[in-house]
Amino acid sequence: MDSLEKELAAVEKREKKLLAGGLKKGKVKQAVYEKVPEKVSGLLEAAFSKAFKTVFINGTPLIERTFDKEGAGLEFEARDYIVDRAGNKKSLRRLDKQAKKDSKINHAATTAAGLGLGFLGLGLPDIPLMVGTILRGVYEIAIGYGVDYGSEEEKRYILRLICTALSDGGQRDACNRKLDSMEYGGGTLAGEIASTARMLSDALLVEKFVQGLPVVGVVGGAVNFSIYRRIAALAAVKYKKRYLMRKLSERG
Repeated sequence: MDSLEKELAAVEKREKKLLAGGLKKGKVKQAVYEKVPEKVSGLLEAAFSKAFKTVFINGTPLIERTFDKEGAGLEFEARDYIVDRAGNKKSLRRLDKQAKKDSKINHAATTAAGLGLGFLGLGLPDIPLMVGTILRGVYEIAIGYGVDYGSEEEKRYILRLICTALSDGGQRDACNRKLDSMEYGGGTLAGEIASTARMLSDALLVEKFVQGLPVVGVVGGAVNFSIYRRIAALAAVKYKKRYLMRKLSERG
C-alpha cells in the first residue's frame, strides 16, 4: 500500500469517527419543539432559506472579497505538483496544512464588513452573515483540494454536506449515503436549499437549548462557532477524500 492509499485509509477512518460522533438529538429536539412556537421555527427556517438564495445568487463575489481565491488556487496547484512528484506523506500533509489555514474562522470582523449581507429585512440580520461565513469556510476548503465550488452541482454537494454534518443518528447515515452516492444528479438547488435551511434551523435551536441560551432570539456567537466547526470538520474530510480518490483514479 503506497502513501496515497495509506492516506485514504486514514481519512476514511477519521470520517467514520466523525460521523459516529455528535449529539443524539432525538429527545432534545422534542424538548425544543415543545418550547418553541411553530411560528418562530418557521421564521428561522425561512430566514436561512432566503439567506442561501441571496448568497448563492448575489453573495459569492462578496464572499470572495474576504479571501484570496486566486492565491489559494495557485497554492493548491503548487502543492498538488509536489504531491505528484514526491507522492509521500509529507507532501500530502503540506496540502492539508494549507487547506486548514485557509478555512480558519479568524477573520470574523473582515468577513462581516466584506459580505454586505447583514440586513435583508428578515428581522434576523445575523442569519445571512452566518450562512456567508459557513460558505466561506467550505469554499476555502474546496479550493484547498482543487475543487471549483461555483457550479450548481457543487452547490448542491455543499448543501448536502451541511445537512450531513448537522444531522444525527440514522438520519446522518442516510444523509451521508446520499452525499457520497450523488453523481450531481437528483433534486434541485431550490430543494436542497429548503432541506438545508430546515436542518440549520433545527441545529441552531437545539444548540441554543443545550447551551442554556434563550431558545427564542438572535443567534449567539458560541452557537455559530459550534455549528461552523462541525461543518468545517466534515468538509475537510470529504474534500480530502475526494482529492485522494481523484489522484488514485488518475494514476489508474
